[in-house]
Amino acid sequence: MKKTLILSLFLAYNLYANTDDLTSSSERNYFGNNDEKKDMQMSEEDYKKALDTYTQKCNDNDAKSCASLAYLYDNGLGTKANKENSIKLYEKACELKDAKSCSYLGFVYDNGLGIAQNKSKAVELYTKGCELKDPQGCSNLGISYYRGDGVEVNMTKSFEWFTKGCELDHGFSCTNLGYMYEYGDGVQKNIEESMKFYEKACELEDGMGCSNLGTFYVNGTNILPDFDKAAELFIKACEFGYKEGCEFDTRLREARLDGEIQ
Repeated sequence: MKKTLILSLFLAYNLYANTDDLTSSSERNYFGNNDEKKDMQMSEEDYKKALDTYTQKCNDNDAKSCASLAYLYDNGLGTKANKENSIKLYEKACELKDAKSCSYLGFVYDNGLGIAQNKSKAVELYTKGCELKDPQGCSNLGISYYRGDGVEVNMTKSFEWFTKGCELDHGFSCTNLGYMYEYGDGVQKNIEESMKFYEKACELEDGMGCSNLGTFYVNGTNILPDFDKAAELFIKACEFGYKEGCEFDTRLREARLDGEIQ
């Protein structure tokens, strides 16, 4: 059965929410917002110049240039979008041991983006990306083993891959380790370890990690309730873009205003 991460605040206050499912495809997208910010800062002429430079360097087997060139073709920057060329260039970059390209190719196969969907191939590429120390590849493997995408469901392996991702300072991986320790998935239940990994995730600016840790302070899970600390964590989660953190902060404020908690 597919599991959903469910965290609750004091039910007496009716503060509860379903957090993002571990199967969220958004967490698998490799490139993310940093590249979007760069896109906004460059002109079309800049992209054309970059296209020429990356093409020359990729022809000389520079892995990073092949990856950057693939990104331009993938997004139609400085040239017409061409998914087929993009995939070929990511494949070359991956063969040249660019870890991020391997992970992103896995994402492409995982979701059938311009190519036939192939979950087993995705797992193979995520594995290569992770072994080359790309934390997103490790995280995506953790998700694959958690929900049985391209592999049999295996909580122990899921835990192992999330551990590798967390060791590489991937916040979402640390959050999932916290969850697995909290509920005993693939590892013996241990609330202290759960809190430790949620805290690390929060330090790495993963909003879900901050929010999950905040629920511990509200519920008094293995610790004395501390609503000020919970509020601080929910605010951080909100600032890091995790909407449930914003909602929890609002509900906690309302509960205080109503006199339900001090």
